[in-house]
Amino acid sequence: MNSKNFAKSVSFIVLSLFFATSLWADDIVNFAHLEHLTVDLTITGQKTQGIVIYADGPDFKLVNAPGEGFACVDDVARAAVLYIDANKLDKARPLLNFVLQLQGENGLFYNFVYKDGTINRFGKTSRLCDDFWTSRGLWALGKGAEAFRHVEPVFAKACQQGAEKTLRALGLRMKKRSKLVQRYGRTFPTFFLLRGTDCWSEALLGAVALHRAFPSSESEWFIKTLANALADCRAGSKNCPPFGGFFVWAGKPFTWHGWGSRQAYSLIEAGTALSEPAWIDAAQAEVDGLHEHFFKYGLLATMDVVPEAYPQIAYTLSPLIQSAAALYRLRGRRRHREIALAFGAWFLGANSSGEALYDPESGRCYDGIDDGRINKNSGAESTIEALIALWALRDLGPIEPPKRKCLPRIVIAKPESGRQKTNKVIIPRSGSYHCVVCRNKKQNGAVSLILDGKAHNLESTASAGVFHCGNTKFLAGEHKFQIQGKGDISYIMFFYAN
Repeated sequence: MNSKNFAKSVSFIVLSLFFATSLWADDIVNFAHLEHLTVDLTITGQKTQGIVIYADGPDFKLVNAPGEGFACVDDVARAAVLYIDANKLDKARPLLNFVLQLQGENGLFYNFVYKDGTINRFGKTSRLCDDFWTSRGLWALGKGAEAFRHVEPVFAKACQQGAEKTLRALGLRMKKRSKLVQRYGRTFPTFFLLRGTDCWSEALLGAVALHRAFPSSESEWFIKTLANALADCRAGSKNCPPFGGFFVWAGKPFTWHGWGSRQAYSLIEAGTALSEPAWIDAAQAEVDGLHEHFFKYGLLATMDVVPEAYPQIAYTLSPLIQSAAALYRLRGRRRHREIALAFGAWFLGANSSGEALYDPESGRCYDGIDDGRINKNSGAESTIEALIALWALRDLGPIEPPKRKCLPRIVIAKPESGRQKTNKVIIPRSGSYHCVVCRNKKQNGAVSLILDGKAHNLESTASAGVFHCGNTKFLAGEHKFQIQGKGDISYIMFFYAN
C-alpha cells in the first residue's frame, strides 16, 4: 500500500471514531451512491441514463416520486455538471442525452419521465416552462458544449444547439419582461417577479459556459443583462438581515433562502468570463456578509419575516461552498477558504445533529436535518449537491470534523401577539449574546427589550425596523423577555458572541 492510500485508510478509520482527524475532500469524494441511483432509460427511442429521485433508508431501494415520475432534468442536469467538472465525460454523456430528449421545440424543458421512459408532459412540476428545470437544462448543455467541443465535436454541436435554443427562449422572456418595477423601495426588471433570482442564476451559469466555448453577441447580451440585474439584488447589510445576501423573490426583496441560491457563484463565473469585477464584488459582498454570519453563528435555512433554522440540506451548503471556494481561488483571501472548509465540515458532523450526513465509504449523503434530527433517506438531490460541494473543496485543504457535538449559536424567538406579553426563550449554552430585533412594519419610535426584568435600549440601524442590543450575558436555560415600543415585533435573534 502506498503512503497516500495508507493515509486515506487511516483517515476513514479515525473518522468512524468520533471524527478525530482532518479529511481532504479529494479523498472522500465517492460517486458510488450516485452510480447506484443511475438507471438506463430509453426516451423517444434514444438510449439515455437518468438519476432516480429517491432512495429510502435503511436499504436505499430506488423510489419514484408519486404522480411525478422516476427521474427528472432537475437532478440529471446537475449530475451531468458534476461529472463534467470531475472530468468524467463518459458518465456525463448519457445524462446530457437525457437532457436533450426532454427539450421541447421552443427551447424549454419538460422535467420528469416515468419508469418506462414516457415523458410527463402535463404535471405542474414537469410541464414545458421556464422554471428551474429549464435553467438547469441550459446549465448542463452549456457545460456539455464546452466540455465536448474538442473530444467529440458532433455531440458538442448538439449540446451547443440545444443550449442556444434555450438561451433564445429565455432571452425573449427577458426582453418581454424588461420593464422596471418598484417593490419596497427597490427597482428591478419584471422577469424577477415571475421567476426567482435563484432560478435565473443557474441559467446564467449555463450561458457563461456556452459563451466560453462558443462566444456570440446573443450570449454576451444575455449574460450582461442578467448579471447586471442580479448584482443589484442584495438586501440588508453587515448588521441587518439578510446580511447582504441575494434576495430570492422580487416581490419580497428582503427574503433569502438556502434552496439552491447560486446567485453569488453565478456572478463570480460571469465576472471572470467577461472580465467584470463589479459582479464579483457583488458576490463577495454576500460571502463577506451572509456567509460570514453563518460561519460565526451557525446556518439558517431561510431569512424571511421570521427566519427558520430548518430544514438544513446539502442543497443549501453546496452554493455557499461553491461561491466561497471560487472567491478564494480567484482572489486568494484566506477567510474565504476558511468559510468554505467550515461549511464542508457540516457534512462530517459540524451540524446541529452532531452526526455526519455524508459517508465517504458509500458516497451517500442523507437528505437533511430537521429540528436536529437526520432524515436518513438518501436521494438524488442530496447526493449530487453533496458531491458538488465536496468537489468544490478538493484542493483547498483539510476539512476539520468536529471533536464534539455542535450546539446552536443562533436562537430565534417569535414573540406572541401583544407587546406587553411576557415571552420565553431557551438559551442552549451560557455566554454572551448579541440580540437583533426586527419589527414587522416601518414605524417610528424607540423599542426596548426587557430581558429577565432588565431593560435594554436598542440601537436602530440604517434599515428601518431593525434594532440591535449589545452583548448580554446569559446562563443556559429558560429566560423571559418583553418588548416595549411601537409596532409588532416579527422576531428576535440571539447570536452567541463568545
